[in-house]
Amino acid sequence: MSVLNSEKIESLPTKESKIIEKWNSLPHKPKCIVFDLDYTLWPFIVDHKVLPPFKKINHGTNGAKIFDFNWQEVKSNEDVSLILKTLKENCFKNGEFLCIASRATYEKCALNLIELFEWTQYLDSIQIYSGPKLKHMKQIQKELGIKNFGEVLFFDDSKLNIQTTNSLGVIGHQVTRHYGLTIEELINGLKKYNSNFSISR
Repeated sequence: MSVLNSEKIESLPTKESKIIEKWNSLPHKPKCIVFDLDYTLWPFIVDHKVLPPFKKINHGTNGAKIFDFNWQEVKSNEDVSLILKTLKENCFKNGEFLCIASRATYEKCALNLIELFEWTQYLDSIQIYSGPKLKHMKQIQKELGIKNFGEVLFFDDSKLNIQTTNSLGVIGHQVTRHYGLTIEELINGLKKYNSNFSISR
């Protein structure tokens, strides 16, 4: 991670600087942030709404676009790529992690989209399989050596998944299905993490 001084932060695009400034202001930072996929990082259910194989086609000045078998364009939620990149490159230190916890059954399809969106470079653990998300969290803890689930912040659109993982001590933040993960939701989740951290200590 590159450490940015205030002058460099001010020179960054507004969205990026907003994330960095909020992160730097936090008295308590999660060591691991975990994201759901469906309706959180992308606005669809990967098992039902898109059909592989996928194609990534360069559209010149408009950048590359991803299409499924039916030539339906496949998009992530608007802020997601920027959020992952900014957290990993400008906020996190060694020992701080970004992860995926998804109950999607078509793991290969989901992984393919993650690669096409170029998110793999930012992720430390990717858990995609059916079953309660307690399993996903425990596997993430095992892989990354996380000592305490209270160090984990989890974003999901499902209230049930938030409640289930809360039983482990994970601090969850529910996003809306309509917008999924946005910069505002990220900031709200970080605020919630700090509030819950302070109450539990």
